[in-house]
Amino acid sequence: MSVLALIEIRTEDVQQVKEQVMEIEYVLAFYELVSKFNVAIMVEVENQQALFEFLALKVRTIPGVKETKTHLIQDGISI
Repeated sequence: MSVLALIEIRTEDVQQVKEQVMEIEYVLAFYELVSKFNVAIMVEVENQQALFEFLALKVRTIPGVKETKTHLIQDGISI
């Protein structure tokens, strides 16, 4: 399942969080945004349990991560 995860990070911690997130299995891409959620990551996981473990046990435990919001991708086209 493809997931877009939005992450709110303290500004001073973006680079540190980026380095740690990009080492985690399932992460396909990392984007810096200009919004409340200043980072978006594209993730590919097998199922909802893997998504929960990815977010709860890996992403949310990284120092500097304040909040996450996930969006499941129902349909789309990659170009």
